Amino acid sequence: MAEERNYIIPLRKEFIKAPNYKRSKKSIDAIKEFLISHMKGNKVKIGPHLNQAIWARGNKNPPPKIKIKASKDDKNVIRAELPEYKFEPIAEKKDKKGKKEEAQIEQEAKQESVDLSLDKNIKKAAKEQVRKSISSEAEETTNK
Repeated sequence: MAEERNYIIPLRKEFIKAPNYKRSKKSIDAIKEFLISHMKGNKVKIGPHLNQAIWARGNKNPPPKIKIKASKDDKNVIRAELPEYKFEPIAEKKDKKGKKEEAQIEQEAKQESVDLSLDKNIKKAAKEQVRKSISSEAEETTNK
C-alpha cells in the first residue's frame, strides 16, 4: 500500500545557511530531511528529474522552493520526484557472481560458435578432398 503526497518545499531558508558553493547539495539534504519528518520514513530516494531540476542552474543558485510528489512504500522508503513524472521502478542489482556467470556463459557460447565454424571448414575441406579423389579416379579410369 503506497502512500502518495504532494508538497511544496521551501528551500531558501535552508540553503542560505550554507556557503554559495554548497547550496544545491544543501537543498537536496533539506528535501530529504523534510520528507523524513513529514512522511515518517527511514530512507529517501530522489528521482532523476527532481535532482536535475535542483542542479539545473548550477551549484550556487538552486530554486528557492520546489513542488514534489512523494510516495512511501511498504518498506518505509520514500521516493521523491517532480509531479509531472512517474516513479520509475527500482532495478534489482545483480551480484558479482551473477556477472561472472553471465560472462562465462557468453564466452562458452562464443567458443561453441567458433567450434561450429571450424567444423564447417573441416567438412568443406573433406568434401573437396572427396571430390578431388573422385575426379582423379574418374580420370584414371578414362585414361586406361
